[in-house]
Order: sequence, then C-alpha cells, then structure tokens
Amino acid sequence: MRSDYIRNNLNGAEAKANSYKIDSQFYHIRAVLVNPDGDRLDLSKGALYNISLVDDLFDPFLKAEIMLYNDNHAIERTVPTSENYQNGFTFRGDGRDVLFFEIIPLKSTKEDYKLEESAEYNAVFSLRNLFTVVEDTDTIIDGTLYKKLKLYDLDERKLLEKNIYFNSINTINFNGSNALSGVPLFNLDNDERGNNTGIMIRELLKFTLNQGDEDIFYIDRSSSNSRQTNYIDFENGATIVNYSSNPYKKAIDDFNYLLDLHVSNLDSKDFSILKKDYFTGKYTLINMKSFFDRANYKDESGPYTIEKIKISGAGKDKVGNQGGKSSKNTPDFNEKSQALNVRFFNTSFDILNKKVNTKLVHEYNFEDKTFNILQSDSNINNSKEKFTNNYVQSMKGKREPFPSQINTNLKKLNFNYENVYNLYSGNENIRLSKGLNKLLKSTIMSNLGVEVTLKGQMFRKSGKFVTIDRASLDPKNKFDDRFLGTYFIINVEHTFIKDDLYINKIFAVKTYYFDDLKFNEDLD
Repeated sequence: MRSDYIRNNLNGAEAKANSYKIDSQFYHIRAVLVNPDGDRLDLSKGALYNISLVDDLFDPFLKAEIMLYNDNHAIERTVPTSENYQNGFTFRGDGRDVLFFEIIPLKSTKEDYKLEESAEYNAVFSLRNLFTVVEDTDTIIDGTLYKKLKLYDLDERKLLEKNIYFNSINTINFNGSNALSGVPLFNLDNDERGNNTGIMIRELLKFTLNQGDEDIFYIDRSSSNSRQTNYIDFENGATIVNYSSNPYKKAIDDFNYLLDLHVSNLDSKDFSILKKDYFTGKYTLINMKSFFDRANYKDESGPYTIEKIKISGAGKDKVGNQGGKSSKNTPDFNEKSQALNVRFFNTSFDILNKKVNTKLVHEYNFEDKTFNILQSDSNINNSKEKFTNNYVQSMKGKREPFPSQINTNLKKLNFNYENVYNLYSGNENIRLSKGLNKLLKSTIMSNLGVEVTLKGQMFRKSGKFVTIDRASLDPKNKFDDRFLGTYFIINVEHTFIKDDLYINKIFAVKTYYFDDLKFNEDLD
C-alpha cells in the first residue's frame, strides 16, 4: 500500500463503508473528505447521488466527478449530535481538500471481508485512490440542491502545481561522475549529460511526489544483484536527451515533454503508454507492441483480452462465433457482457487527411549548418509494414489478419504529408518519436471504432482488449468481417447513479480486418 494512503489514515476500519447491491452484485464503497485543517466527512450512502470516473489511455490519471446531496447546505453546516459525530466540512478551494475513494465489488456478502486478503482480486476488480477537489459548485436539479465536486488525481495536482528544477544530469550523478562513462561531470559534453527518458520520468515522479521506488513502481526483488533495481513494466527507453526544466513550466510540463520524446528500448522502437494503476497507485510505462502481444495468442485469448461482448443480431438469441473471429477462452459475464447500446463507426475524412500521412521530419545541423528533410522511416508505405507487424499479426484472421489501414496513391506518392520539426538534429530516436511513432499513434486512433454501453464492471480499463461478437448466428457478410473481432480499449467511463445503477461506456478501436476486403487503393 502506498505510504501516502497510510499517512492520511484513510484506510482503517474507522472509515465506514457503504454497501450497495446493483444488478445482483454487492459493492463496498467508501468516500472520505479530509483537509489539513482537521475537517473530515465520511460520506454516507444517502449523500452519494452520482459518481463518474473517466479512464483514458493517453491520460495517466483518472478524472472523476461526484454529486452529493446538499439540501440546506448540510455538508458545510452539519453540527455534531449523539447520532452524528461529524462537524460540517469547510472546503478550502486550494486543492488541499482530498477525497479518499474506494470501490470494491465483493465476492461475497460476508461482513468480515478483509481488503488485504484479496490483493490480487482487488488489483484487477477494485478502485482505491486519493483525489484532490479542484472545483466545488452548488447546482440545483429538480428543486434539490447538490454539491458537485470536480476531482483530479492527487499525484496530478502535485505535478500541475510544482515548479521544480529538474536536470538530466542529476539522474546520473554517482560519486561525482557519469555512471556510464566514469568521466567527471565538469568534463562531460552535452550528449554525455543526458539520460534515458524512461529513467528521467521515474526520477521526476519520485522527486515531485516525494515517494520511493517501492511506493509507486512494481519492483522485482528476485535478482541477486542488490545494487540494481529491476522495474516491472517500466522501460528505460531508447531516447537519451540532455534536459533541463524550463523555469516557466511546471513539473507536468517536464513530464509530458519527456514522454513525448520517449521511444521504447525494445526491438519495436515504438511509442509507449504511461499509466497509474487505480488500485495500487503504481506506475507503468509499456510500449504499444507489448499491449498487442498480450491480447491474443492466435486462437487463444491473452492476459489483456478481458471480455467477450455480445451484440444483438437478426437470428435466434444464441451466441455465435461468426466463423471463429473471436479468440477462444475469452471470459463472458452473461448479461453484463450483453451490449445495451452499440455504435460502430469509421474515422472522419478530416482526421484521416490531417493525421494519417507521411511525416516529413525537418532538422537543422548546427555543426555543419545544413537543413535536412527525412521521411524514409516515417513514410506511410513503411509505416503500414510496421503497423501490421506490431498491431495486427497477433490478431485472428481467416488465414492472416489484414491491416485496416487504407493507403491511396495520393498518400503513397506523398501528395499528402505533414511537416514536423526535430530540434535534436541527428538523434535517431527523437526523429522516430516525431515522425514514425507519431504516425503509428495516429493510425491506431484513426481505425475502426466502437462505442458500447454495458452494465458496469470495474475491471474494464483502458489498455485492455475486448472481443465483439453477435448474440445470433447470422450469414457471413463483409460488415461482420470488418467490425467483429478484437478491439483495443481507449476510453472507459464508469457511472454510478444513486444506489441502483452502474453503467460503463467503452470506446475502442480495431486495427485489422478478419478477411481481405479488397479495397481499391489505386486512386488519386
């Protein structure tokens, strides 16, 4: 458990849990407001009207919003009585009002349920996090007064608030010399003063959040080499850069800048995703190919494929396999895996036109004072091959899955391109981050999309995969070859309304076709 959770004394039995039963599932929910002035408010079941959580792949942090019943301003004006020991809560409004929030789907209704006894279960199915209140507003709905709290992750608030002096050389300073070269620091040139972007992101997080390795990263202690810390699912990165904080920027700006330059140090050399787990509070930095490698093992679903979602069809209400488009052994949660609403869609022409095209990388060499324009790696023809190898080959197809990227002659011949600029001339990895990897990210996000609404489950998270199948046996058709299959989750919304409704809305993308649809690409 993270040390800041313990220090705030918010996880003990004194924090009363509320019990909910929604769609035959029991939930344990705790919500506690605290601030540095000693104010504390344990929110009862009756106070929680609406809970909304948004998990986005490209945002390391959860966003949240809750609505509280607040008739007669009861939250602020409560006076202790024999039945109620709590004072009213005075919101400071400076980001120091903190909400401890915990949601645990119970495996049973036993009152003696112990959190620590189910660590593996909770890491998958539960939420436990510290949020900071960034905005509190009163609102009236149907004549009833509510308090609406806009919430950011507490870590994000610290990154947004702090100006720090952060320098790459401070992350490699051991005994007065560069750990890699052994050269005294004052003799190092600019390149030697740099470090890997992944290492710098780790050090920046530890410094800004005032946390140790064990608190915010997964650590492998099995190695006999006690001097080296082995981080699980947090790569060092291939990009090495000499970096100093801009005095006009916050820690979050340093953080985002380094992440933008980051290129995986694995063979794929693609972009990576930084996420904070919303139960353990620990961070991972995983390259995109690794996500897809964990989705499927051809006919078998992998550890990152979490659910088979069923949609209605025209036939009998019977789950079909549609010619084997979904991998075997994908979990199915009965009525909770039945889509309440589903919308398939193609990406708009405007996005494809602007984003999915060759990237011309412009550089200026200060030594020989020459301009260079490079596009061999970031050419759209080359990118399709890498896109297929990284994000398509692990999927299931009739013979082989077909990439869903359509390149017309206009794009193949570079009559449609985007100019990008690299300030680090000669740095091959940064060139990849600005060119090819930018194109790969756009291509993934511009693929076939689905928006599906389901009865809620906490284990649905961005960065995981679901399969879409029909709840009927329909004739083979191109639509199903195109839209059914395995999707990569980009965004999940968790919404609790009152004490009897929990809904998920999932947005996900699909990178392949089950069969060759023979689209004509010989077009200007």
